[in-house]
Amino acid sequence: TLRHVSEGLLTGSGGASGGAGGGEQGVDGAGAVAFDPRLRAIQLANPTCAECGAPQPDWASLNLGVLMCIACSGIHRGLGVHLSKVRSLTLDKWSDEQAAVVAALGNEQMNAVYEAHIADGWTKPTPDAT
Repeated sequence: TLRHVSEGLLTGSGGASGGAGGGEQGVDGAGAVAFDPRLRAIQLANPTCAECGAPQPDWASLNLGVLMCIACSGIHRGLGVHLSKVRSLTLDKWSDEQAAVVAALGNEQMNAVYEAHIADGWTKPTPDAT
């Protein structure tokens, strides 16, 4: 029933369909909050987008190990899956291995690697960059 599915989504079980679950909009209108406890922990450990600093990112690059906002996830999707495998924290199913990789890496550690040799004077984009 619809009530069973709704209760399943609220408890994180994905409802009767066993789907990926859903999220709820953040209080400040930022990204959605992950219901899966593994992904929620990753989200709490990475409170801003790795690319632009937007609050409460709800997308991830599985192979790069970073969380990002929806705008930056679109850019990553455009790069192709051979460079960045983008998944939603609220819409997609994640394997334990995928969650473990992103949990082990994370925005701070990976940005220290990716941004170690950037040119002087270069600045990161902001959430309102076009």
